[in-house]
Amino acid sequence: MSAAEDPELATAEAFVAWMAHQPTRHAMVEGRLVTVAGGSNAHVTVAGTA
Repeated sequence: MSAAEDPELATAEAFVAWMAHQPTRHAMVEGRLVTVAGGSNAHVTVAGTA
């Protein structure tokens, strides 16, 4: 499903808000939601790499 098909993730702001509640990291690649390897959202926040 692409972000354009999901009204809750249709904007960058909605995606960022959604990501704040996910246990794994994701990225939008050509409008598609993809799980990515790496640290947790909490780790990224603490490390300051976001």
